[in-house]
Amino acid sequence: MASNYYAGRPETYNDQLMKDSIEYIESFDLPQLEREGFSKNEAIPSIVGLCKAVGRGKTTIYNWLSDKDENKAPFRDICNALLELQELLLLSGGLVGGFNPQVAKMILTKHGYSDKQELDHTSTDGSMTPPVPQYKIVDE
Repeated sequence: MASNYYAGRPETYNDQLMKDSIEYIESFDLPQLEREGFSKNEAIPSIVGLCKAVGRGKTTIYNWLSDKDENKAPFRDICNALLELQELLLLSGGLVGGFNPQVAKMILTKHGYSDKQELDHTSTDGSMTPPVPQYKIVDE
């Protein structure tokens, strides 16, 4: 016999949460931030800021992001838009001096950027291979 009882708290994923999430992202108006010199309480949008805006914990938000349920696809899209805006603001702020460059560089590593150099000491393309010496034997 199937039971209609569920364990845990009821899920609070609803239309109001979606609306609050969108409002949070839209509050980061890039031209306004540029005019005000990035003086907003939060300099960049973040998952933690989203948690505060919608009144949910990080664990809940990350669980929803990893949930493959198609009903949560719009929320995943919103979070992707948040991360893209975060990346844009970090790049812009880091280049024009709105953010500490070291902090911007550190956060941008979460977006796939890196500050490493690849040194090719082995010359995998063969461009640094020394020429083979050629000897000519001469009879005297």
